[in-house]
Amino acid sequence: MTLSELTVGRNAIIEGFTKNTSYNDRLIALGVKKNKGVKVIRKSKFNGPLHIEIGTTQLMLRNLVAKQIKISHL
Repeated sequence: MTLSELTVGRNAIIEGFTKNTSYNDRLIALGVKKNKGVKVIRKSKFNGPLHIEIGTTQLMLRNLVAKQIKISHL
């Protein structure tokens, strides 16, 4: 399952990335790391960005980027 498929208000654990892309290093620097908990706070309509929370950090991610992050449910 990917982060873009997670419903609002649900928690999950990050398993890794589906592809090795140029923005993976930036995501890791922002705290999107393997075995970290993540929660979807809001989703924009029409496949817009996702508002997520990792620890105490809140981020907005493009849906295209969220589709590259593998997760597992808690």
